[in-house]
Amino acid sequence: MDSNKLDKITVTTKNNVTTTLNTSNTISDMIETIVNNSDKQEVTKDYLLTINGKSTTLKYLNISEIKDNDSFNSIPHPYFSNIKKEKVDKKNIIDVTTMDDIVVYSPHPDDEILGTCTLLHTCFKLNKNIKVVYLTSGKTAGDPTLRQKEATLGIKELGGNESHLFFTDMPFYSSEERSITDKDYEYIKELFRKYNSKYVFICADMFDPHRTHKKCFDCLFKVLNEDKEFENIQVFFYYSTWYWPEEDEYNYIMPYNFEIYKCKIKAMLEHSSQMLTNFMGNDPRPFYQRASFRDSKLGIKNGHDFCEIFYKWR
Repeated sequence: MDSNKLDKITVTTKNNVTTTLNTSNTISDMIETIVNNSDKQEVTKDYLLTINGKSTTLKYLNISEIKDNDSFNSIPHPYFSNIKKEKVDKKNIIDVTTMDDIVVYSPHPDDEILGTCTLLHTCFKLNKNIKVVYLTSGKTAGDPTLRQKEATLGIKELGGNESHLFFTDMPFYSSEERSITDKDYEYIKELFRKYNSKYVFICADMFDPHRTHKKCFDCLFKVLNEDKEFENIQVFFYYSTWYWPEEDEYNYIMPYNFEIYKCKIKAMLEHSSQMLTNFMGNDPRPFYQRASFRDSKLGIKNGHDFCEIFYKWR
């Protein structure tokens, strides 16, 4: 990834007022710069972010507005509601140099970048054996062929390639009722056997509009929890953009720097079909804007510029 390609970001308001800003600032900082130099009417406008010819609309929300939206989800997480949570004073840092044979299970194409970009980027750089398995095609929110192409381009921005990816649809996703059945559990077992992974990362978000994330999580977790064949697999939860975990709902982090931040934004911009869809929930911001905002806030809280967050289940 040539980070020098991201020297400048052009932010254009709906009134066609254009400001070019150096990428030493985060997206949130750049929007604040525009806001602080705008009249009150202009503050209410959206912004167009353009990087290397790829554009998407950004939304400005202040912190009180964000707290009312999906990123600060007020619904308790069903897994953490049923266990005794232990607060960790200092989060552990995932050390991928000691890991191999890793599989990231992604509910849709793009969740893996939103929640595990740093893991993927680092593993690709270290030539680790890592796979991304997409459990659904995401056809409800876009053409499956296009979404597969976007996912491949996004992974390439992080240093990976087609050999790292496996696209599939779990049985429930092709049924009219979209209900989990025994076929789905058997399908997951076959995936575990196929990749013989030592470490798996599963998305712990629960509150996307169609609850596809929850169905994927429930199925993966049931197999990992109940089938002794897979009891030696080490399991981490990760978070996409549909749930902001409480302090005691993540115990590991992967800090990252500004260069990886730019890689994450560039990779997500490859998912152009997902910048504005009918399935954004209550938060109007593009998914990568939500994720980068969270990564920045929790990174600073944990003594870093940015971090992605994880919960090691076992």
